[in-house]
Amino acid sequence: MGKGREERKQDLPEGELFHNPFAALRPEGTPAPKEAVEAEARSGEPAPGGKLVVRHESKGRGGKTVTRVTGLAPGAPLDDLAREVRKALGAGAKVEGEDLLIQGKQVERAAAWLESRGLGPVLRGN
Repeated sequence: MGKGREERKQDLPEGELFHNPFAALRPEGTPAPKEAVEAEARSGEPAPGGKLVVRHESKGRGGKTVTRVTGLAPGAPLDDLAREVRKALGAGAKVEGEDLLIQGKQVERAAAWLESRGLGPVLRGN
């Protein structure tokens, strides 16, 4: 038969994987992904693609409707933006991942507010 379990353990180097497929992906000197995202957020540039999508959805929310804003710059201060949306629209708002959720069907109002803030082109979804 093949090699036994003890023989296979002895063939591997101590404390290392025998093959690391990710070793050559990032050359030395380039910033780590988190650092690159933070640098982009500080520069004030829009997210990749440069557009915001505002749409309403109710799936998985017990019939309640929310307005989801996607395409915001990753690493941007979304908590501060949610606070401003709450005051401007008079509706609840929170951050979920990299998206902003606004309570209720507020697509037109949210899109108009985002455009007035100059956050980039806004597409209106369903």
